[in-house]
Amino acid sequence: MEIITGDAEVFVEVTEEQFDLLIVDIFEDEITPPQFCTVEYLQTCEKLLKPGGLLLFNRLHGEDQSIRMVTERYFERTFKTVFPEAWAIDTKGNWILCGEKKFTQT
Repeated sequence: MEIITGDAEVFVEVTEEQFDLLIVDIFEDEITPPQFCTVEYLQTCEKLLKPGGLLLFNRLHGEDQSIRMVTERYFERTFKTVFPEAWAIDTKGNWILCGEKKFTQT
């Protein structure tokens, strides 16, 4: 397993590799910076996945109702736009949003 750490915004724009697994775990205090919360960022991540590859995106989902609502809205309105069959793992404080790149039929 190779682990690559770096500036996530730059990395997804410059890498030409594809991966079996991408993990996004980015916080500034209690929020994910807005540039990582867009459909465009998720589409770029999806292009970096090999067919059958997984994107795991860590989001806060704790006791604060407003944070929970933001995460749930992001999951339904943004994440599922790129990964329609996505699912979430509740870790009792965070949600790990999971999206799989589907195999394409040729």
